[in-house]
Amino acid sequence: MIQTLEVFQCHIKLQIANMLITNK
Repeated sequence: MIQTLEVFQCHIKLQIANMLITNK
């Protein structure tokens, strides 16, 4: 089972969202 990839993608999405919010 490769659920780690999904969690990794979710984590990256959260990081990108944080960066975008911080840039504002």
